[in-house]
Amino acid sequence: MDDGCPRTTGESTIVDYVPFVQLNDRMYIEVFAEADEQQLEAAELGARVAETQCKLSDVVNDPYYRARNGDAAFLEPGTKLFMVKGFDPGFRLAARVDGELQLYEADTVPGANRGGDLLGDIAGKVTAITVNSGDDGETVLGRIAGRQRVDELVGMVLDAEIDEDARPQDNGLRYFLEFELPDTPPVKMVLFVGNKILGRGIRVPEEFVATMQRALRTATDPGDRRAHRRALLVRDDEVEALFAVAPDEFTAARDGLVKRLRAAGEREAAKTVAGLRRPKLAAWAVNHLTRTDPAAVEALLEAGAAVQEQQRRLLSGVKAPQLRVASAARRAAIEELVTKAVAALEQQGVSPQAHVGEITATLEAASADEEAGQRVVAGRLSSPLVPPSGLEDLSALSALSLVAGEEDSEAPDPRLPPEDKRRRGDQLTQRRRAEEALREAQAVADEAEAACKQARDEMQASTREAGAAGRAAEEAEAAARAARGEADRLSRAAREAEARTGWARAALEVTEEKVAAMRGRAEEAQRALEQLD
Repeated sequence: MDDGCPRTTGESTIVDYVPFVQLNDRMYIEVFAEADEQQLEAAELGARVAETQCKLSDVVNDPYYRARNGDAAFLEPGTKLFMVKGFDPGFRLAARVDGELQLYEADTVPGANRGGDLLGDIAGKVTAITVNSGDDGETVLGRIAGRQRVDELVGMVLDAEIDEDARPQDNGLRYFLEFELPDTPPVKMVLFVGNKILGRGIRVPEEFVATMQRALRTATDPGDRRAHRRALLVRDDEVEALFAVAPDEFTAARDGLVKRLRAAGEREAAKTVAGLRRPKLAAWAVNHLTRTDPAAVEALLEAGAAVQEQQRRLLSGVKAPQLRVASAARRAAIEELVTKAVAALEQQGVSPQAHVGEITATLEAASADEEAGQRVVAGRLSSPLVPPSGLEDLSALSALSLVAGEEDSEAPDPRLPPEDKRRRGDQLTQRRRAEEALREAQAVADEAEAACKQARDEMQASTREAGAAGRAAEEAEAAARAARGEADRLSRAAREAEARTGWARAALEVTEEKVAAMRGRAEEAQRALEQLD
């Protein structure tokens, strides 16, 4: 008698099946729940929709065989399949095996173009998203629980395109995501970070991947992150050693590190290292200073900070008697470091003359800008820096402020000799000019402060407008989500009706086959009876 299984011929081949069942042209994969996870309960079962017809692992040894409706990898023929309450049968089914329940979820759907065609039934149901280690699938690395944010992330998945030809990077960085559902097992999928593929071909946007990675960095338990710290960031000592090598050795050292990272399966870290550019000679020389003479570099930054403080005092109308001293110290520090950088380049067999200007500019930038100073201290420059425009000592204004601060009278003492009167008159003239220059400088500072206030006011106004626009956008997005939710509900209803038609058709086919088999047996019995007569 035909048991519903195909017969294959030819050389026998061992086929490594995944636990699947196929119905209505959809392939469902078994979902395994850990002992401490939510289990499928008998109360969650709905109506019976079909029975399996063939257990492929027993009879099919053709690796190119295409599964038919009713086929299962390991379920015995006649295993009953049920709907799961609250879910579209096109998304979830359950099988009863030896008194236990097995959960199956749709893995491939014919004609699916976006994530919602495969996972649309989870819209509005996900309460949180857990990010687990890609090594064991169990170690929790992070969790996102805000309902609004979770809905937004689920919406990204449902709106994402499905690329059936996408090939996940099996050796790349990956995480196991759990979309948590109330009172029922979660939906589990693998996120491949490198090519942004979720599950079987859902190409999620960059924002979704970045959000998952931020969840790792903000996890409250440091132990949760320890398993993947090396996968997220290249080890600091490895990068430090890379920027410490001689200029002509950088490329070979970088490529060697990339190979080691790839061999260790850390492809994202390897990609990061591969993007590091060989430092230009001026940048290398400044990096070298940071490693060989950090005290001198720190002295430069301190001198630069002192100059900036004196400049701020002067422009605010306060005396700055130490400006010239601080400026001289900054110039001396730059000259000392440039001399050492030149010597370092000469030791590498490089003529330094063409690079002195860029070295000097980089050190000036470090002394005038805090961010630039931090980059220099890090010792990982790839290119020289450019000092901010308008970098001046303002020493002339300092001199003027000192003259203007003298406690002299407005007119020469008539008792003085003529020569002293003339000298005193010249001093008063210089004082008036100094005061005028100082007033002009203060006026410029006042204008700059006024312009800054105006810009700040405009920025605050723009921020308020942006906030209003953002709230309007959120309201519009909420309306769009509601409309999309209604559309998804209607779509699910249509799919459910279509699926039930398919289940009924499949059940009818099974029943007709049984009727035909029973009719055949009756005919055989009738013929046997006639022979006895």
